[in-house]
This record gives sequence, structure tokens and C-alpha cells, in this order.
Amino acid sequence: MTGYVARARDAPETAQLLLEAGRDAGAANRTYYAAFYAAQAVIAHAAGINPRTIKTHHGLRRLFELHVTKAGLIDHEIATQFNNIASMRIIADYGDEPLHRDEVEAALRRAEAFVSACENLVRSQKA
Repeated sequence: MTGYVARARDAPETAQLLLEAGRDAGAANRTYYAAFYAAQAVIAHAAGINPRTIKTHHGLRRLFELHVTKAGLIDHEIATQFNNIASMRIIADYGDEPLHRDEVEAALRRAEAFVSACENLVRSQKA
């Protein structure tokens, strides 16, 4: 599980570097993966589900919703950011229109808050 947390911490730094280099789509992708890895850590820790058994991104988001959001383990507003960030990543990776830098920067801030909330949950449940 610590690997998921480490990846979740690393991805926003990479996203910021990509933003500074003018690579907004790449930054959006790394922003999403920050949330993705954080969600994997929480699912592993709080729900006892091995993230390697989850076959799709949608599946991870659904399990997160069921086992974390609906259980009230993370603030609902922060938890819903996972889906919003995922939507931006789909546009960045597969859309034909470029993202605006300010959209990606805002998503990066939301992802950082999401990662922080997930880390806090994992830490608090260890005690």
C-alpha cells in the first residue's frame, strides 16, 4: 500500500513540471493519476480490496464511492472530485480540443486535496 501512497504523492509534482513546460494534457493525465493512486491506497486499506484485482478505472471509482464515500470516510465534496478529475483526464487523453491551463491548475489543486484526504484516512486508520 505504501507504493500507492508514494505514487499519489509523486504524481502532482510531475503534473506541475508538465504544466511549467506547457504540457497541459500530460499534466491533466498525471493529475488524474495522483487521485487514482490515492484511491487505490484507500481501497486497499479501508476496504481490504487488492487494487490489482480491479480491472477498470470506472471500477475503482465505483468501489471508492461504495466503500469510502457512501461510508462517510472522506468528505463527500472532496470524494466527488475523483470523478471530476477523471472526466478531465478523458478529455486530455482522448478529446480533440485542448484543455485550458487554468482548468488543469484547478484540477491539480483538487487532486492535491483529494490525495491529502486519502493519506489522512489511511494514517488515521492505522492508529
